[in-house]
Amino acid sequence: MHNETSNNNNNAPPQVVTYDDEISLIDLWNVIYKWRKLAIGVILAVFLASLAYTLTATRIYESRAVVAIGFFEVETTNSAPAKRYIEEPGLFTARAREKYRITAEPSKNKNEANIITLKTTSTDPLQSQKKLEASIANLIQDHENAIADYMSLQSFNLDLKKKQVAEISSLIEDYDPRIRAVERQNPALAAILTLDKRSLMEKDMNLRASIEATEMNPAQPVPTEILKQPDLPGSPIKPKTNLVLALSIVLGVFMGLFSAFMAEFAEKAKASMNDRKPVNSEQ
Repeated sequence: MHNETSNNNNNAPPQVVTYDDEISLIDLWNVIYKWRKLAIGVILAVFLASLAYTLTATRIYESRAVVAIGFFEVETTNSAPAKRYIEEPGLFTARAREKYRITAEPSKNKNEANIITLKTTSTDPLQSQKKLEASIANLIQDHENAIADYMSLQSFNLDLKKKQVAEISSLIEDYDPRIRAVERQNPALAAILTLDKRSLMEKDMNLRASIEATEMNPAQPVPTEILKQPDLPGSPIKPKTNLVLALSIVLGVFMGLFSAFMAEFAEKAKASMNDRKPVNSEQ
């Protein structure tokens, strides 16, 4: 008997549980349709408010330019010369921001670390362009002054090496009679003087080689150049009209639907409260 009962229960069709508070799409559509005027009014209000903002907001224009920081070719122990920037990109961007109040963004490509994008903003497009042009001119002038100082230093170092060679050559010539004078009486002193002479000769050879290399391969600094001239902005970057209006439509639809459902909820709540009020019987 027990087994038969269990089998009957297993073969019984599953019961479908229904809930009275399930929400159907038709009910939702009916609510939206019922309060469509309210929803449309909210959508239009949000859109018109956003449109008024875009029409009255202050226009901000941005001018852009691209520069490449110059460099010097510095001799190294390897065969290929190394590059030394006139100004490190990090210092350049910081100086552009602090001194000239313009935005500077270095390239994200490690092989183009000296490529800098410069930007400036203003309420007037022509003023934005002129401000960026003046700032770039000052930055390039600073680099030209740095190149001139570097070349002057290189010329000074070359003249100094030539003077050292002349002095060392004179000292080497003075060693020969001194060595001959003490060679017989004091051989040890003569040996010391000979070692000193050889040391001076090695120094003389190194200086002459350095001078020859400098004169054969003079420094060729690559100046800072403008890769892209400051442009005259045609349209403002702020406010972003298309984006603001698109977001206003999305926000308006959300607020319109929310208003419709809140209005329906308030109406049902009010009706429910009226149904619960006691009715006075006639005497």
